Amino acid sequence: MAIGAHFDGRVFVPDGPIDLPVGHRVRVVPEPDGGRELDSAPPEVRDFCTSHDLAGPVAELQRLVREEMTGLTGTELRIQTDPESGEKWLVVAAHLPAGSANVLAEYNAVVRRWVEATEPRDRDWITFTVALS
Repeated sequence: MAIGAHFDGRVFVPDGPIDLPVGHRVRVVPEPDGGRELDSAPPEVRDFCTSHDLAGPVAELQRLVREEMTGLTGTELRIQTDPESGEKWLVVAAHLPAGSANVLAEYNAVVRRWVEATEPRDRDWITFTVALS
């Protein structure tokens, strides 16, 4: 059995309910999830995520976006470069219909949960945005 979970900095927290008795011992093998999320990403995005070990944080962000944002039509991953400094970061854009209600509240919910679930060093490489169409 495989169970999705995230590390909160102290313990592993399951992503959903688990049907096990309290106190039941299990073996946890930390393995970043998210490789499948990046399969369809452009090569530049995959390379960037590999070089900065971001597959897990990106997968977590995309999962939270799917859970929190109503009307989501998809997410886009792209690399953005500062033209003056040459600094690069990953942009995760949630695509929503133009008339979506509660966009700000849903955005804030995603960011709040993502901050709780990921390390600052990982978040430094990623920008989350919403694109309305």
